[in-house]
Amino acid sequence: MDVSVTNVNNAYYQEAGKISENNKKDAKSKTVKEESPSVVYEKSSAASNEKKDNKNEKITFSSLSKADQKTIEKLKAEVEQRTAQLRSLVEKLLMKQGTIHDMGSKLSESDFIKAIKSGNLEVDAKTVEEAKAEIGEDGYWGVNKTSDRLVDFAKALAGQDKTKADKMIEAIKKGYGDAGKAWGGELPEICNKTLNAAIEKLEAWRDSKDDENEASSFAANQFKAQGSAQAISK
Repeated sequence: MDVSVTNVNNAYYQEAGKISENNKKDAKSKTVKEESPSVVYEKSSAASNEKKDNKNEKITFSSLSKADQKTIEKLKAEVEQRTAQLRSLVEKLLMKQGTIHDMGSKLSESDFIKAIKSGNLEVDAKTVEEAKAEIGEDGYWGVNKTSDRLVDFAKALAGQDKTKADKMIEAIKKGYGDAGKAWGGELPEICNKTLNAAIEKLEAWRDSKDDENEASSFAANQFKAQGSAQAISK
């Protein structure tokens, strides 16, 4: 059962998504900074609101649109719930094996990963099939849906600002690296495929000209209609 992709998600969301909790806990603080050198969050202030360069502009949770804030909170809550379900499943399997005897004593992250990697986890056929479906092409932990969640989270955190795409890519890479450290070695291939897919999608978003093309098309239609109205009026 391959669940390592959850660690990529968790590391990234922990790296880039703590801002909402930090804002609540540190409301009196002038500045809240994440450890990641790629993304820095600061409380809104006259100084931080000065826009010298979009690429270097500080990202504040309160400055994001309500829709983006909702997307961030929704994705975090959803991933946390699904990860908790997975952890609970492993704990129940270990309990059946007699590896652990008290479900009130939760596994630490390191023990959880060791149990998964050991190869000694006895999993019934039904659970194996469910796990395969989860990491399949259309599965929740599959490459497509996992990379989509990473991209949706990054876009929301960037306030839909394409100039911040590179910062988000660096944050995802750092999350991948942190997951590898927690995993204790090279992550499974599905994680690397997910990383590459997320980067490709963010780069495509960064380089797309859709907004410009839409604006040009809209403007062209307006001018043509305006010209026609002028011609008819003569």
